[in-house]
Amino acid sequence: MEYRRRAVGLGLLGTVFATRVHAATGSDLDEVLQLFRNVALGERGTGIYLEREKQTRALIVAQDVTDKGQPPQQVEYRFLRDLIKKEGSSRDSFYDPAQVRQLLSIPIATVEGRSLEGGRVYLRLSTLEGGVGQVLGLLHRYAHDRGIVLDLRGATGDDPQTLADLARLFVAKTPLFFSALNKNQQQPHPATVRPIAQEVPLVLLVDGQTRGAAEALAGGLQLLGRARVLGTKTRGDGFRTALYELPSGAAVRLAMGRWQTEDRASLSPVLPDQEVTTDPLTRAINLLAAQPPKPIAITVFPGQGRIGKYKLGFDAGTGDLGVAGLVEGFGPDKTRRLLRPGDDLKVWYLGDYTVFVYRPQSSLFTFFADRIYTTSSNAMTEAGITLGSTYPQVVAAYGGSEQNGYVERFPFPAGARGDTSDRYGVDYDALGLSFLFASGTNRVVGIGLFKPGS
Repeated sequence: MEYRRRAVGLGLLGTVFATRVHAATGSDLDEVLQLFRNVALGERGTGIYLEREKQTRALIVAQDVTDKGQPPQQVEYRFLRDLIKKEGSSRDSFYDPAQVRQLLSIPIATVEGRSLEGGRVYLRLSTLEGGVGQVLGLLHRYAHDRGIVLDLRGATGDDPQTLADLARLFVAKTPLFFSALNKNQQQPHPATVRPIAQEVPLVLLVDGQTRGAAEALAGGLQLLGRARVLGTKTRGDGFRTALYELPSGAAVRLAMGRWQTEDRASLSPVLPDQEVTTDPLTRAINLLAAQPPKPIAITVFPGQGRIGKYKLGFDAGTGDLGVAGLVEGFGPDKTRRLLRPGDDLKVWYLGDYTVFVYRPQSSLFTFFADRIYTTSSNAMTEAGITLGSTYPQVVAAYGGSEQNGYVERFPFPAGARGDTSDRYGVDYDALGLSFLFASGTNRVVGIGLFKPGS
């Protein structure tokens, strides 16, 4: 019987489904046996091999003898529950169609966030799924230059992309996480976002119910030396699970991987740097308060045309970096972009930097850097504007409408990776200084330089 696989967004679950076009009694068993063999993580990491003919005979006996007269599909469901309990891992489970509908209806959990005294912020996640955008929004809303407390007590998660992206907010290294899959294969999980708090002191709170991807997040950041971990030993459940739909609309959740580092070091369990059983949040706040503030040096110099490690106008060659995914190219198109519409454009995405390189019409091959943005958490202008500064603070420092060439202008062309509706841009044409703001909070999320008048 033919079948197709499809990915489905499941809110809290963030897992993958496989579904057949048509279903018949016994089809669920066939699918489970295939998943056991090809996807499930057996004790030796090589799958679970069960004889199909033997299991099919046992199902027929149950339907025709043991539970004769009962609906065959319901008998198959009970058979599969027993089979998974007997042969699968402790994380494996079976869901009938009604239970699947309940799972799909679970709303995305809300990330709790609040400001702490002294430029610190507290964030609490019950599950990693759906948390990246919420955490990012809270970091834009609240001052956090003196520290972040990330509370993962009781938290769980399964989605590898969410795990990778959450970690990436706090550390530049990617991929940091890998999955050990069936048949001892290893799958990397590179991040898709940029770090915005990689220099900020970070404390994680964990307990005996921190598990899954949340446990891997704590273990990975601790192992890298990026965060201090307080609380109690985590659950020790380093499994990555996924939910697979069966032909009848039922589903199975299977342990299909283990979270680990590139060198296959386990990320579970996590032993806290300080074991704290009573009021760990107060201990975390005191730990952050004891750390001296890290001074931020000026990194944006409009008069010199220098921002961080880059200087405007540098020769970018043909504009190609030789790394897939880091460069977007745009030909002359006056309908798609406001900036230099008659020239070829290539946009580089280089960690904390986004570089716009143009090939002027007078050049045959060579591109030149004309506009550079940084999203580094330690970036600061000569007027003291940093990531997280507010729109009123920027206007107070550099002027509002009709001052210093103020103009609201978004640099990314339509369809570019950076063309998102949650940001807007402000240029000061007389200074060659640019700022990107988060639309919801009106806080600075990017600082840029460009050639005045270009």
